[in-house]
Amino acid sequence: QAGNVTVSGTGDVGVTLRSTNSGTNRIFFSDATSGAGEYAGYINYDHASNLMLFGTNESTRLRILSNGNVLMNGSSFDTGNFGSVQGLNVFGTQPLVLVNETGGGTSFFMGKTASACYFGTSDAQPINFRVSDADKMQLDANGNLLLGTTTATSEFTVRGGGTVAAFEGTGGSVSLMLKDVD
Repeated sequence: QAGNVTVSGTGDVGVTLRSTNSGTNRIFFSDATSGAGEYAGYINYDHASNLMLFGTNESTRLRILSNGNVLMNGSSFDTGNFGSVQGLNVFGTQPLVLVNETGGGTSFFMGKTASACYFGTSDAQPINFRVSDADKMQLDANGNLLLGTTTATSEFTVRGGGTVAAFEGTGGSVSLMLKDVD
């Protein structure tokens, strides 16, 4: 345990680092007396932009922007076609986001390589798409696509009241092909 600097008191206790509204407050974690090792790890708060940086291995790894957006290994929030949003943006050669269940050993992931995007689970769990907290579509563990149901009767199951499927075309002929490939 480190004991070089101790702040002690009863009740609420704190430390304040104060600079100007255009300055930066920094805390460094060093393993050297010169070079990049002096800032092997760090926490920076940039008052001019109101953002916080967390660094490891001499590089910024996590950035929290003034609007609450969180970036991992990146410096700008790419919203694509979504406009002004808040969220998590992950950058890297092959970025991956994992959501793990504590103690369950299962995970949900989203990832990207140079040639493909991935969205899935690490085990035989289905992927459910929900609207208003109700399942509307499911890709089950066997690869069956289910719409309006969570019970597969075939590889593609659609269940609903009234018209369950509509195929509409514009400006020409419309065709639907059903073919046995065996």
